[in-house]
Amino acid sequence: MALSLAEPDFTTVNLPTTLRLPRMKSAFRVTHRFARSLSDGSFGDLAGDLFGIDRGALIGLEYRFGVMRGLQAGINRTSAGKTIQFFGQYDAVRQSETMPVTLDILASIEGLNNFHKGSVVDAEDNEYATTLGVVLSRVIGTRAAVYVQPSFVYHANTYTTAGCLEHLEHGHDIPGCTDVTVTGVESNTFLVGLSSRVRVTQSVYLLGSWTPRASGFRPGVSLKTNEMRRALPASVSLGDAVFNLQRVALFGAALDSGSYDLMWEAMQDRLHQVHRQDLLPGLAEALATPRQPGLCGIALSGSGPSVIAFATKNLDEIGETIASSFRRNDLAATVRVLEVDDEGVKATSN
Repeated sequence: MALSLAEPDFTTVNLPTTLRLPRMKSAFRVTHRFARSLSDGSFGDLAGDLFGIDRGALIGLEYRFGVMRGLQAGINRTSAGKTIQFFGQYDAVRQSETMPVTLDILASIEGLNNFHKGSVVDAEDNEYATTLGVVLSRVIGTRAAVYVQPSFVYHANTYTTAGCLEHLEHGHDIPGCTDVTVTGVESNTFLVGLSSRVRVTQSVYLLGSWTPRASGFRPGVSLKTNEMRRALPASVSLGDAVFNLQRVALFGAALDSGSYDLMWEAMQDRLHQVHRQDLLPGLAEALATPRQPGLCGIALSGSGPSVIAFATKNLDEIGETIASSFRRNDLAATVRVLEVDDEGVKATSN
């Protein structure tokens, strides 16, 4: 296979190209991605981890085979979630003097836990992610290639909402459930991948890749405890401390006496919520939800991302009103209506 100077590889970073694989030929590649994002933490933290080297890496192995002219298929296995992906790519249209672009059709299916349901979570708690898309490419001489890849991913959220909620409720440490908000109204995603490769010299290339989400499921935001703690000031004023202490006492008294109308004032805060609002888009709007029939009070639950609200009626309507604050900021949000346990923990003996 002759080397294409503008399109020398099957991928640009994470997105596929339209490079053909000859019939009965094969290709193998190893990928390495540092586990820590450069946007995670301060510059000092990154330097302390040697810019991600100390955090380990995600390793991927891929093998592809030319099944027939214009059709290639392969398998990719990554260490993240022990994910295995089967994929196929068909070269439908080639760029020529009469055709300005190349068009490839893509299809893939991937599953966690070495493609087996139930090895980490119950069988009903994860799904296979199925993708169907196309790649449009334009090669510019021997210097550059530009790619556009619209794709629809069915079950982009491979963990089901019910599965994650059940495991979190029981304290299980499930990858993909514990560190991010994975429960949302959407589980499918429409993406548009954009990438390019430019040959600067005979052996040096500049690559760029970006995959914005057009619609559908979004994993949410990672709210690590240490980051939420760093958002808090080192000291607070005496007035703010007294303000919160007064409301702690008022909250207990309101519950004890059944004076739920006092809970709105009792759940006001000056110590942590205002400092954490920038880390969770939509939080400020959620906390500013106006008083309405049945709503007793609302607050950030711990360091987030959950928000807790107490209500005596209109529970579903109040929950959806609060959740809409996050959805307007492009974050998934799920409402859970819970009953109050009025008995507490019981000690029993056999």
